[in-house]
Amino acid sequence: MVKNVSPKRILNDHGLTLIELLATIVISSMVIGLITSVFISSFKQNELVNNHNNLRQEANLIISKLRQNHQDNSYNLCYESNYQLYLDSQLSNQLALDKYNFSNVVIENLNKSIESTGQCIENVDVLAPLFIKFTLHNENGQQFEMNTVINRLKPLEFTQQPVEDEDVKEEIDDNPDNYQGDTAGRCTYEGNTKTNATTFAPTWGTNCPVTKVNNGSFMLLKDVTVFSHINVDHNFIATKSFRMDNTADLYVGQSAIFKNNVSLFTATSAFITSSMIAERNVELQNNSNLTVGKDVTIHEKLNMYTNSELHIGRNLTVHKQVTLENSSNIHVGKDAFFNDSLDIKGNAIVEISGDYTIKGLTKLQHNTQLEIFGDAVFQSPIELSGGHGGRVCIQGTASFSPSQNTSRIYTMSSCQGQPEGTIYVLNNQ
Repeated sequence: MVKNVSPKRILNDHGLTLIELLATIVISSMVIGLITSVFISSFKQNELVNNHNNLRQEANLIISKLRQNHQDNSYNLCYESNYQLYLDSQLSNQLALDKYNFSNVVIENLNKSIESTGQCIENVDVLAPLFIKFTLHNENGQQFEMNTVINRLKPLEFTQQPVEDEDVKEEIDDNPDNYQGDTAGRCTYEGNTKTNATTFAPTWGTNCPVTKVNNGSFMLLKDVTVFSHINVDHNFIATKSFRMDNTADLYVGQSAIFKNNVSLFTATSAFITSSMIAERNVELQNNSNLTVGKDVTIHEKLNMYTNSELHIGRNLTVHKQVTLENSSNIHVGKDAFFNDSLDIKGNAIVEISGDYTIKGLTKLQHNTQLEIFGDAVFQSPIELSGGHGGRVCIQGTASFSPSQNTSRIYTMSSCQGQPEGTIYVLNNQ
C-alpha cells in the first residue's frame, strides 16, 4: 500500500534558497577579505621590521669598520656629494652599500670636522677620539640615527705577549694588613686604603659625590653598591660582590681584581687602564660600558644585555658561557679564547681584531654578527638559528669542528653585503 505524502511535507524538503546562497557567498567574501587584509598588513609590518633591522645592522657595520680603522694607522674620511662616506680621498673605499646614504653628518677629530658634503678629514688622528653622528637612509625611505664616539683601544704595546692571571695578581697587593682603614666622612685618601663601606652615593652611604684614592690602591671589604664616582690612582680590589648603578662610574689607574660577581647597570661606566680579573660572573646591562686597556680574564660567565658595551684593548679569556642580547657589543683589540659556548642574540655584535678560539657551541640568531679579523678555531659547531641566523665573517683562515654543517660555509674575497645565515671565510684557499 502506497503511503500518502502531504503537499506541505513535499514543500518542506528542500536545500538552500537563492537568498541563503547569496548571503553565504557575501559572508564568505567578507571573511576571506578580512583574512587577506590581516595577512597583507602582517606581511607589510614584518617587511618594515626587517628593513629597519637591516638598516640598524648596516649602521653597526659602518661603526665597526670605522672602529677597526681607528685601531691602526692614520686614514682619511670623506663625505661626498652622492651622500656617501669614504675611507679615502680617491672615493674607492665606500663605507656603506649603494642602497644606503647618509644625512645630518657631523664628524669631529681634534680640530678637524666634517659637517657637509665635499669635506674630508685627512690623516685622522687615531690617538684622539672620533666623534661621529649621522642618519642612515635606505631605499624605502626608512632611517636610523647613529651618534657615538670611537676611541683607540689598541695599546702601543699591542704586539707583546698577553700577561697571565698570576702576573696581574703579583702586581696587586691584596693583603688587607698593608692597607690603612678609611676615616668616616672623608672622600679623599692618600696611599693604600681599605673600607667596610657598603654604599657609595652622593647623598647617603659614604655621602661622597667622588671618592678619590691618591697614590695608592683601594680595597673593598664588603658587598658594595656604587651610585657615585670612584677614582683610584693605582689598583682596585673588590673582595665581595660589586655593583654599579644609576650613572655611576669607576676609574682605575692600573689593574683590577674582582673576587666575586660584578654587575654594571643603568648607564654606568668603568675604565680600567691595565688588566682585569673577575673570579666570578660579570654582568652588563642598561647602556653600561666596561673598557679595559689590556687583558681581561673572566673565570665564570659573561652576560651582556640592553645596549651594553665591552671594549678590551688586548686579549679576552672567558672560562664559562658568554651571552649577548639586545644590541650589546663586544670589541676585542687582539685575541679571544672562550672555554665554553657563545650565544649571540637580539642584534648583538662580537668583533675580534686578532685570533679566536672557542671550545663550546657558537650560536647566532637573526640580525647578529661575529666578525674575526684574524684566524679562528671552532672546536664545536656553529649554529645559525632564529630565521636565517646571523653572520660570521672570518678575515683569516678557519678550522671547524668535524661535526660542523658545512652547507653555509663559503670561501669569499670579501664580507661586503654578506647575507644572513652564512659563514664567510676570506683566506681558506
